[in-house]
Amino acid sequence: MNDTQTTTRISSRIASTPPSATLAVSSRAAELRQEGVDVVDFGAGQPDFDTPVLIKDRAIEALQGGFTKYTPTGGMVPLKKAITARASEVQSFDLNPQQVVVANGAKHALFNALYCLCDPGDEVICISPYWTSYPEQIQLVGATPVILQTDAHRDYAVDPAALAEAITDRTRVLILNSPNNPTGRVYDQAELEAIAEVLRKAPQVSVLSDEIYDRLVYAPSEHIGFLRAAPDLADRVVIIGSVSKSFAMTGWRIGWSIAPLEISKAIETFQSHATSCANSFAQKGALAALLADSSINDAMVTQFDKRRLYMFSRLSSMQGIDLSEPQGAFYAFADIRSYLGKKRGETKLQDSIDFCKSCLDETGVSIVPGAAFGMNDHIRFSYATSSDEIEKGLDRFEEFIETLR
Repeated sequence: MNDTQTTTRISSRIASTPPSATLAVSSRAAELRQEGVDVVDFGAGQPDFDTPVLIKDRAIEALQGGFTKYTPTGGMVPLKKAITARASEVQSFDLNPQQVVVANGAKHALFNALYCLCDPGDEVICISPYWTSYPEQIQLVGATPVILQTDAHRDYAVDPAALAEAITDRTRVLILNSPNNPTGRVYDQAELEAIAEVLRKAPQVSVLSDEIYDRLVYAPSEHIGFLRAAPDLADRVVIIGSVSKSFAMTGWRIGWSIAPLEISKAIETFQSHATSCANSFAQKGALAALLADSSINDAMVTQFDKRRLYMFSRLSSMQGIDLSEPQGAFYAFADIRSYLGKKRGETKLQDSIDFCKSCLDETGVSIVPGAAFGMNDHIRFSYATSSDEIEKGLDRFEEFIETLR
């Protein structure tokens, strides 16, 4: 027997990277369900609706027809054309299919773009609250996340002066996310124009505009594509899109980037070595989704809107809970600072993680701690669950906060 001890070393890049906080919450909720606990899950970042039949039929036809081989690395041409047709309308800017790289979901598209735009030591500005994977992806590509804090009492609006101050010679990317996860905030035209004005004075900074919730916006709000607000910055804007949220296709793993041609070619080169093309028959389903008329997801959006209004009304009426009305996506982001430091029994709730853990263990209500989004005195609710579950979960939540002393 060989007595030599072998030690496997995990790279420092991943050893220091925590798992996704939102997925961790879902995993804990699933464990409790297996134990027989009636869990109300407000953590889900995906629609509870099924993928529309039309989309599934096109993918099934593709499978049965033998469309199971590699496509071009950047995606099949008809899908890229459909993506640019829709994006050109949203952005009020003519885009070319050659600018599109179809990826294995929007998360993959974001990582591709960051990898191709950043060198080790570069800085990327994240606006807090941010989607949980932004800082981790930035660090995985060797760059440094710079967190630009916003204020709940200002409705999480970006302060242009603070943005200008955060930009340095090492800043290479600003990440924007509208409609926003976790707040449901939708930037208006004036806000985007103010951000663009700052960026005009920093020509080294590219913009990653994460617009995956663009179809999930509720009247009177309107989604404004970043290029619509700042067409003169088109040579340094990368738009991230997806069919995951708008068409209840999260498991299909189809997202994309739309970038200036030089950046798009770099992304395609990187993807050719990292993953190659996205799933072929899922691309057929995505094509069907984008070519369908708006009625394909109207019913889902209508239901989300009803749930949004109910959840906002209930939460805003609760003692000590403060939140802004969400305008898009399917999240509500609530300020719980008045409850931090209080106790549930003998357990003192120091932060959002303690709060959410206690709420889940004591009441079976699963909520995501705001620490995952850069605000440890907030919590995120998802209304991507049925109205009955929302009502039951909020009843339990209200009872929970009433027991805190």
